[in-house]
Amino acid sequence: MKKAIKFSEDLTPWEAWIIRFEKSHNVISNNYDKICNLAVHQYDLHVESRKQDHQDRITFFCRWWFENKKFMKKYNSYASIGYILGKKDHASVMHHVKGRVVSYGYEENVACIKDFLES
Repeated sequence: MKKAIKFSEDLTPWEAWIIRFEKSHNVISNNYDKICNLAVHQYDLHVESRKQDHQDRITFFCRWWFENKKFMKKYNSYASIGYILGKKDHASVMHHVKGRVVSYGYEENVACIKDFLES
């Protein structure tokens, strides 16, 4: 059982809270987490756009993430990957993983991000 840290004259309630929950907020990321972060920002996946090529790239990224999420520490849930994709809901990520029908030019649209993620 954890020992509760109480605030005293030296520690304010806010400082005591930070010390108590420090471990849960400092998740060490590994290489897969860094690749996710790089891909999202390099291909602007966090920006909202309704264009088919952009949605195809998001779909490919979400499907790649779903296959490799067991290797990730920081982005291992639908909510966490949705947050870096522009604060999307977990249901939107599930839609991209399982439900979205890809466009006609899917292979051409995802060629660049496919080379990046699968290399």
